[in-house]
Amino acid sequence: MNKNRSLVLAALAAAFALGGCATSAGTGATIPTVAPQSDVRETSAVAIGPATLNISGSATLHSVAGQTQYLSCAFQITTADPHGAWALFVMSKSPAGPAIDVIVPDLSNTPIALTMPFFPGVHLWSGAAGETQTHCVDAQITVPATATTGTYTSTLQYALLENIHLGLYTPRATGTATISTTVGAAFHR
Repeated sequence: MNKNRSLVLAALAAAFALGGCATSAGTGATIPTVAPQSDVRETSAVAIGPATLNISGSATLHSVAGQTQYLSCAFQITTADPHGAWALFVMSKSPAGPAIDVIVPDLSNTPIALTMPFFPGVHLWSGAAGETQTHCVDAQITVPATATTGTYTSTLQYALLENIHLGLYTPRATGTATISTTVGAAFHR
């Protein structure tokens, strides 16, 4: 309040010093005139392009209970974020079904287990602002020995997250990949 009063008094003093007075019609009183002030601040918006998370491919296999199968390049995933450093995570696998491990062979040959729960997510790879990466993701599917005949579908939820500060992330894009496994009876000769 005192700051505003000081500004008004300073404006009135400046108006008098500059001779900026008007006469009120018929009263002979002088009214100081002050140019109107505006508190408009100019801002500019920076257009930030959308993050990219493209998942292509599908994984369908036939298996028997107790068997492990390896699918080379089950999915191809392209990631990018022009805004900031980012990381790709597998956030969830639903519903529970065959065990799934993913491998990103051009980054590491170590299988990454997608066991539940895996909050806050399983990190696959990271990139810098504006960097685009495309990787094949292999899948290793292990059907439990107790699985009954039928088709099991697992949906993997991926999220591209922007690293906003010291390991704190914000979502920028999401996508899903589906793996269908048909379990049949073992073949005997």
